[in-house]
Amino acid sequence: MATLDNAALLQASESGDLFGVGECLDAGVSASASDADGFTALIKAVANGHTDVVDLLLARGAPVNTPAGTHTALRAATLNGQVDLVDKLLKAGADASIVSNNDRTALMGACFPRHGVAEAATTACVELLLNDANGRRTLGWQNDEGETALHLACFGAPAAAPLLAKAGAPRDLENEQQETPNDLARRAGLQLDPGVPLPPPAPPPAPKPRK
Repeated sequence: MATLDNAALLQASESGDLFGVGECLDAGVSASASDADGFTALIKAVANGHTDVVDLLLARGAPVNTPAGTHTALRAATLNGQVDLVDKLLKAGADASIVSNNDRTALMGACFPRHGVAEAATTACVELLLNDANGRRTLGWQNDEGETALHLACFGAPAAAPLLAKAGAPRDLENEQQETPNDLARRAGLQLDPGVPLPPPAPPPAPKPRK
């Protein structure tokens, strides 16, 4: 008989083994179990789109929020464009203002450049987070590279970029490369405010006179 421990629960959650998850929980394994990197059973189930496992874990007391600076189930859902799971987690009390490692927010996850996520799903995730008070308050937050959600959206979620701008995302914050969302939008050919042209790029500083 396989050992029913934290590792077994995490593996079953990741693979979508609903029976195995239930067996582990019935044997007394904590629904809040996590691995050495801070990934909980819930995060693993969310990241792999196992909705039935997510439902079971939540019903059995799995924490929907994890400490700031680790990882969050909500960010895992937004990274994968899992609209139904984003909605489910928010309704279960997920706090969209909790940052994961490297100061990444759930809103940034929805805007991060990635392959295989439909544009409509990305936009729907962004809309859900903008309709959430905690998600909306992260509009101007910057990650460890100085990027806001709008920085990322200019290339990762172009259809959502105007939504972020309309919601009040700052357009003049600089990232580590000293680029603002306005700079990136201009480069990507995006119109952040429909019908309103982007402001012209700032002129370079005047050269200092030689002595």
